[in-house]
Amino acid sequence: MKRKQKIVAYITRVRNGQHELLVHKHKHQPEAGMQVVSGTVETGESLETTLFREILEEAGLKRIKLRKFLHTYIYYHPTKHKELERNVFWLEVTGQVPDEWEHEVQGSGNDRGLVFCWTWVPLHHHIELAANHGDCLHLIR
Repeated sequence: MKRKQKIVAYITRVRNGQHELLVHKHKHQPEAGMQVVSGTVETGESLETTLFREILEEAGLKRIKLRKFLHTYIYYHPTKHKELERNVFWLEVTGQVPDEWEHEVQGSGNDRGLVFCWTWVPLHHHIELAANHGDCLHLIR
């Protein structure tokens, strides 16, 4: 059986000379932890198409540029008991973005209708991301 393909997006900006990473928490499920944009590649969709679709659906951002493809690795999901193929990308915002905002997730996935609370954290800080999404952060530091 073919593994599900996933994307993970590290979106950064430079503010006051420091690189910051875009992260969110679930407004009504804070126990889900801090996360970045991530999602599943749909049938017939390229990784890049998925990447920009998920960013728009989860964060509402359009002015983003792809900086670099970082890594592909296999992640074993402990609660789903499945191996997933994760494809990790580094992107930058192009233009002004608020320091904090809320966004209701669009699209047709399981997270549709959830409200994500977005903010920026300095990249040089220790950042604990849920579901091992921080596995490749060292590649952009």
